[in-house]
Amino acid sequence: DKMGDAVAKIVDLEKSVEDTITKYTETRQKIIMQIDNIPDINAYSVLFNRYVANKSFEKIADSIGYSVRQTIRIHGIALQEFEKIYGSEYLSLNVIECH
Repeated sequence: DKMGDAVAKIVDLEKSVEDTITKYTETRQKIIMQIDNIPDINAYSVLFNRYVANKSFEKIADSIGYSVRQTIRIHGIALQEFEKIYGSEYLSLNVIECH
């Protein structure tokens, strides 16, 4: 019946959402641990504040005592360092697109 089909679809969607949230949470925790392992303190600070604490470059610059321009440079260097260490792990990931 239609009601049974609708309920079954809702249950399937709820399971899919739960699985997606679990995968996201596990991936986020893994990335946080990887950022924690970045040896350069400035690179670590910028990556952590940008991607974990969701701070703007302006707020990060204030907290680490550099100009916004220098903070963005450090960010670029930090991303290169992160990619050098962990980049191969992320080449094959399927990214969830949000619209």
